Amino acid sequence: MSKIYAVLDDLFFFVKIQEGAKLAGAELTTLRTVDAVQARASQPPDIYVFDLNCAAAKPIETILWLRQQVFGKGVRIIGFHSHVQEELKRKALEAGCDQVYARSAMSDRMKAILSNLTECDSDHPPPTSPL
Repeated sequence: MSKIYAVLDDLFFFVKIQEGAKLAGAELTTLRTVDAVQARASQPPDIYVFDLNCAAAKPIETILWLRQQVFGKGVRIIGFHSHVQEELKRKALEAGCDQVYARSAMSDRMKAILSNLTECDSDHPPPTSPL
């Protein structure tokens, strides 16, 4: 069974991710802070889903830490953000997100995104989304 760590504090998106994880047959764990992410680093998931606006998780710094100190490119990380935050998207991709989606796209296609990511070969991550 695939594992997904959702790093967020938004109840609406938690429900969306929960539905997508269930359809993908994945186990979902929600993390809300940097400390929670770091505490779970020794038990990596298949996918991290970061709300790039979750201030308590310091997403850019945490993604960079995960990539540099823990996993390299071995774990998929996707993020989502408000559609007007193109600079945040750029920073997330530079920090190590494999894909970044606007909130609306993530919401509309959550089930397909998570199903696709849990089925992909980990040696060949999907391309960065143009969204």
